[in-house]
Amino acid sequence: MSTSKLMDITRTRPSTDIIMPVWLPFIGYLIAIIGVLTTVAGMAMRRDMASAAVGGFGTLLIVVGAIINVYVIYKWIDRRNKHFRRSHEFFREIERILAKMGSSRAERISSILREMELEEQHKSPAVWVILSLLVPLVILYVFYFLTRDFYQHSVREAHLVEEAEKGLEELGSPLPSRKYRPLPERNAVIYAVLTLLTGIFGVYWVYVLTKDPNEHFREHALYEDELVASLEKTLA
Repeated sequence: MSTSKLMDITRTRPSTDIIMPVWLPFIGYLIAIIGVLTTVAGMAMRRDMASAAVGGFGTLLIVVGAIINVYVIYKWIDRRNKHFRRSHEFFREIERILAKMGSSRAERISSILREMELEEQHKSPAVWVILSLLVPLVILYVFYFLTRDFYQHSVREAHLVEEAEKGLEELGSPLPSRKYRPLPERNAVIYAVLTLLTGIFGVYWVYVLTKDPNEHFREHALYEDELVASLEKTLA
């Protein structure tokens, strides 16, 4: 028995736990706004080649901005799916190791994982991007489920971490020195209402939709490395 499979799972982090620059989601909106202003400026000019060129450039900027926005939404959902799947695999392997070592906590970990796998199912990035383009208000639901899902995921992981640490204690193993921290709870319904009422609140929501998962991925990486190290000392 070894931690080799756990190490293999942690090595996939760069492709699953994607850290997105917090400024990236705003670039598309900024380019699109500049495009709209440029197009309006072109329309205000005399009808000549210069006017057409300015208007065409404005339209191009709008298209580029829209493409960037579509990419961001796709990656938000895609990294949710990939991280959740990798997390399930990681803790499923923790459960297998603890079960083989005779820990009574393995059954509880398995129960939490079954709930996670049921509640954290795959959501198609392509489908939600298309729906958002066809019905713009759908984007609010995308924001809602991303906010809710990441928070609930981090809470479930906190329960898994607690059970894994209790399992290590049972076996007389050293515990990770780092404490796992779930994400802050954010009321996605209130966020949606404030976004609809003010518009500008959506800017903050976009920011936390990018920042919170980034912080979760970093926290997850630091903690899981310590957990693997504790298991390695136990199995040595």
